[in-house]
Amino acid sequence: PIPGDFDIASSNEIGKKMNSLVKQLPKVEFSTLVYKPSSLKSAEAVIDAAILDLDISPELTLLVSDQDSLLRRGKDVGMHTCRVRKPNARRGDVSAQYTIEDVQSVH
Repeated sequence: PIPGDFDIASSNEIGKKMNSLVKQLPKVEFSTLVYKPSSLKSAEAVIDAAILDLDISPELTLLVSDQDSLLRRGKDVGMHTCRVRKPNARRGDVSAQYTIEDVQSVH
């Protein structure tokens, strides 16, 4: 989800959709899902919250996204980046170290 102002009902709906995504991708290991966008209003806030709240080392983290804002912030803090991009889709404004066609391609 794109960070922004959401009410509780929207946040719960986003949580349900993310849990559904996890079930659809049984071969992908998700260590943490962040879906409380009411307190995370920007890409910077999402990345910074992940680093602080989850106590992760950016240089040991792979950020997988299709959003330029998240990829840009990930690169800014030293994360490895991977863009999800369908064939013939727009390339995006931020270069990533890796490019994949779908999330299941992450190993």
